[in-house]
Amino acid sequence: MLIGKWAIFVSIVTLPLIRRAALVAKGAENEGDFRALCGLINLAVKPGDHAALLARVEDTAANIGAISLAIEYQSFSDLERATKDWEEIADDRKHSHETNEGHRKFWTGARSKLGGPEKDKYAVWTGSALSKEDKRKVENAAERAEECMEENDGLWRILKETSIEKNLIEALYGSGQQNGEVMRGTYGREHVCGKGTFTASWAGLALSIDLLCLCGASGSAVESDQGCCAQCETGGNSDTWIPSQGGEKQWRALKHQCEKIGSNAKLSRKSLSDAMNLLLKRLQAPPGPDSGRLMVLGKFEGNLATGCTGVIKNGQGRCVQYSASNLNRNNPTLPWLEKMKAAADAIDQLSAIDARLSELEDEIMALNAKHIKIRPGREGGSPYSGSRGAEGRNKWPGSPRLEQSNGNREGISKPVDVAAVRSEDEGDGGDSSPLLECNDYKREQTCAGLKAEMGCEWNGGACVAATRRRVVRSGVNNLQTPLALFLLL
Repeated sequence: MLIGKWAIFVSIVTLPLIRRAALVAKGAENEGDFRALCGLINLAVKPGDHAALLARVEDTAANIGAISLAIEYQSFSDLERATKDWEEIADDRKHSHETNEGHRKFWTGARSKLGGPEKDKYAVWTGSALSKEDKRKVENAAERAEECMEENDGLWRILKETSIEKNLIEALYGSGQQNGEVMRGTYGREHVCGKGTFTASWAGLALSIDLLCLCGASGSAVESDQGCCAQCETGGNSDTWIPSQGGEKQWRALKHQCEKIGSNAKLSRKSLSDAMNLLLKRLQAPPGPDSGRLMVLGKFEGNLATGCTGVIKNGQGRCVQYSASNLNRNNPTLPWLEKMKAAADAIDQLSAIDARLSELEDEIMALNAKHIKIRPGREGGSPYSGSRGAEGRNKWPGSPRLEQSNGNREGISKPVDVAAVRSEDEGDGGDSSPLLECNDYKREQTCAGLKAEMGCEWNGGACVAATRRRVVRSGVNNLQTPLALFLLL
């Protein structure tokens, strides 16, 4: 008798729990499809700082061009006079590609550096001590940088007409939708999201519409059993989505749920391809004349004759039905995907240009480590690339240097010039030379090229001194000078 009572008690307590567990499982019926679509939405919402990437590319190119111009003049005043007129620069460089956007961007950027608020930073490059051979190396690096910009003329023209940001906004909200608002329809949900052979749906036009079709609240009594995630039916998406009334509240709520399952992937053609392949694997074939094609994302029952109404029952579904013409598996062409492809291609191209220009900039900085001299009393400092942050600053003249007291200049402290230390007994005036350390160089190729001159080697992802530096004494003011500094000469 006691056992029977316990059995009844256990049944009363556990039966609701079993039902609740079943409800949760069924409530996540579209979860896999939701996660796949969110992967694409997250790439469009947080693609990475492409604006900073573009600015860095333009800034590095301008710096290289500015340096190549500066080394051709004996004084900064001469350089200033030559940079007042763009035509004078163009004639001086013997180039005639004014119609090329990359060419224009390269040289106008260089001129803006030399004529703008950063101009004093380039004083150190005029009247330089570069040998003819090394000066030619700087010119060659600048020519390759200019060629890199010119060869990507098509990219600059595209970005001038349509920015990366514009493409991503239109991927999220639809072509021409720059205000960040969800499109509004004039028909019911099934006409917007897909219905049988109806071909005028909005499926694939905007990621926001696709997400609302898949997960937007429907107001049905069985709605809570057919959601996309545990929290997807709460907050802004607890109200029924009616296409003719917009869907900003529902979209914001669902987009927030997408962010919770997002990865750290940034937009590129590879990350886009990976995310799209996951979505394609989730597509299902509706029964009927189109049963051989994968067109539907989300759950449905029957042949979808009634359409993607937001309710999963016979002839209906909570889904989005794509046009078969846009779903060639080898080359899907959904409208929002085409916008994302354009943005990803531009980002990939910018990344490649950024890497190339940075290598060329490193080549110039390696020459600076040997030869560029900063004259006492010169104004200006290190012409570092502002867009590259700390890493860029390390590559430019102006790195920390030892100081000495020069009796000839009334004890004024100035940077040590190793050449001056070596030749002071011969009456050298004592110009100073900026000295960079091995760890100022961030690329393996550049580091390896400095092994003979500076004793650098690439070790564990960093450029380091190959041997420990010993301190030796010179005869000048008993100055302690690292032996490695003499190896620069």
